[in-house]
Amino acid sequence: MDWVNAKQKINNKVKFQLFGRSYENLLHFYAQVPKYDPQQRGGLSEHAFNLLTNASGIFLSTQEIRIIKDSFPHESGINYL
Repeated sequence: MDWVNAKQKINNKVKFQLFGRSYENLLHFYAQVPKYDPQQRGGLSEHAFNLLTNASGIFLSTQEIRIIKDSFPHESGINYL
C-alpha cells in the first residue's frame, strides 16, 4: 500500500468494508463500543480497538491502526469519539 495519503486510504478502506456489510454509517460500530470500553473513557488500547473493528467487520493492518493511533491520540491509546 502506498502511504502517501494514508489517512484517506484508510478512510476509503473502512467505507468499503462497511458498505460490503450493508452498513451505511458507523452506528453498528458505536453499538459495539460498550463491550470494549465499559467505563466509557473515550479511548481504547490498540488491541481493544482492533477487536472492536474486527467485531464491526472492519479489518485493518497493524500499520493502519498505528496511523489511526497517531491521528487520534488518547491517554488510553486511541480516541474513538
